[in-house]
Amino acid sequence: MRLSQPDGHAARLVIPLPSSGEPQYWIYATPVDADDWVQQLLIWIDEEVDTLGLVSGRVRTDYEGESYVEATPYGWRVSDPDDHERLSASAGPGGWNG
Repeated sequence: MRLSQPDGHAARLVIPLPSSGEPQYWIYATPVDADDWVQQLLIWIDEEVDTLGLVSGRVRTDYEGESYVEATPYGWRVSDPDDHERLSASAGPGGWNG
């Protein structure tokens, strides 16, 4: 999924589908249906953009010429190693609601 902000910052984010078995850190309650799953995803994206957005404070991975942010249990990975460790310890391995 490609995300872009009005200021021109942009990145991609890999969104695993429920059937993939991959972690879905944005889920804060068991979704009742597909619409609820999408709503929780959009809330999570909005919160992540509202905190640090797509600025330089985020870890980015380049893949085939595209920039990707990295999802972690606490949100999109921050580039400061100490902050990353603090947030990781706070959120735990399953995320804020895991």
